[in-house]
Amino acid sequence: MISKENTLAERSFKFINGIKDTDNAADIRTELEGLPAKIKINGLTQTIIYLLEKSKKDKNDTEQNDRYLLGIEIVEYLAGKQVSDHPKEAFKLCKSNLRHTTVEATTYIAWLKRMAKALIEKKPTSNGGQNEGSHAS
Repeated sequence: MISKENTLAERSFKFINGIKDTDNAADIRTELEGLPAKIKINGLTQTIIYLLEKSKKDKNDTEQNDRYLLGIEIVEYLAGKQVSDHPKEAFKLCKSNLRHTTVEATTYIAWLKRMAKALIEKKPTSNGGQNEGSHAS
């Protein structure tokens, strides 16, 4: 029997490994780092809808919006299946048992965040790579 933690680790690895070489991988990592706080401050339903706000596709009809990709992944994880109407499914999931759904989502997001930190390079900072507060000698 496979434990829930192993299942979450495997699913998060597949998702992050599938996007790690894309142009917006560092943006996805950054978005994941802030998601737990967004859920705590705004609530799960509002955070998922924020993620699903804008779909942006390239000329090959491939999704390019990092937030949207995360929203789809989280909703489909919570639903346990692929869905076509992600906002509707998010509302349905949150309406039925918000507390349980929030725990499930934050647990999965923690795994996504860990995998992103392990597999995706951090986005370069605009100050030439120096950490704020550090000074050159």
